[in-house]
Amino acid sequence: MHLVYGLVVPPMYGMAEAGHFLANGAWQEWPAEQAAAVEEFLRAWWTWTLTQPDPPEPAHEIFALCTEASGTPEPWLGIGERLAGPVPDRHLALAVTEWEYELLGDTSPWTEREEDERKRKKLSAWLVRHAPARLRAHGASEDLLHRVRILGLELHSRWDDPHWPGHRYA
Repeated sequence: MHLVYGLVVPPMYGMAEAGHFLANGAWQEWPAEQAAAVEEFLRAWWTWTLTQPDPPEPAHEIFALCTEASGTPEPWLGIGERLAGPVPDRHLALAVTEWEYELLGDTSPWTEREEDERKRKKLSAWLVRHAPARLRAHGASEDLLHRVRILGLELHSRWDDPHWPGHRYA
């Protein structure tokens, strides 16, 4: 419960690090009942976070933790897709704002690990398909909407888009 309520000293690189620790513990290979309990906890925590106006940890951090712990973004994106409304949509807008720089540069928004390319591609594709309508409903800026749209373009085509935000990458 300390982790859920933000009472644990934050990991050096964010909550994704705690997800790495869970993944390294190979919880999915534990006895079925124990593995199911971990999965149920992660699902409950993610769902609860998305429904809280001011959760102890930002939703994008919990998404990173759940994705890293499970090795895939799909179940967490699915839950996020089903939980539309003012509070989840605000969390989505904050996440996109937090992630757009890295995603537009084709890097993971929470780690530099090579194996995250598949997760990053899934996240970007989901955002391109599902985020625009929800961001519009939330009142997001046109700039943010263009950044999500640009995610759907190939990396080098992004730079030629008239709405490219001018990000520079080393």
